Amino acid sequence: MHDVPQSFATAFVYDLPYGRGKHWGSGAPAVVSQILGNWQVSGTVRLSSGLPLLAPFYADNPLSTYFGFPGMRFPDLVGNPKPARQTTTNWINPDAFTQPGDFDNGVYKLGDMPSRMTQLREGATKNIDLSVAKAFDLTERFKAQFRAEFLNAFNHPTYGGVFYGGWGSNIALCIDCGDLGTVYGTRNDPRNIQLSMKLMF
Repeated sequence: MHDVPQSFATAFVYDLPYGRGKHWGSGAPAVVSQILGNWQVSGTVRLSSGLPLLAPFYADNPLSTYFGFPGMRFPDLVGNPKPARQTTTNWINPDAFTQPGDFDNGVYKLGDMPSRMTQLREGATKNIDLSVAKAFDLTERFKAQFRAEFLNAFNHPTYGGVFYGGWGSNIALCIDCGDLGTVYGTRNDPRNIQLSMKLMF
């Protein structure tokens, strides 16, 4: 599934211009240069539309009594499936769906919902990973670097995805189960902070 109408990604690296050989502070005392110099900020930014949701369905299929087809049944789409104010307990508008008739000129009706809806999507991706690094000149040969990395730095959730194991949706899709449009999970991980120190020679 690659239906993502808007997608933006970029990466950046910025060396703070202070310290030995830099625009500012090149003549600063060694202690000041060690503290304020050799800082670097880097990161990646990813902004994109959410993926289309799978079609909502009815768990109770009355036609199974006629044809022996147990399981879900897709509805007819009669309105806008996206609520005016989308929340984690109201991600899908229940009034946008209706049960299709049992028969149409003697033919079993399946409902006119597509398998995925471009009108209704998972949460948008707004992910920023940041890194702050500080280099230390120990000797002419040995250098050390401390790095702090903040993955999903602003802890923005991307609602959607699938349950663990690859089955089911993190957004409830069953129309007649009582929880349609309730968000139960995210596609991404929460904020993760990593600290590291390395020696270079």
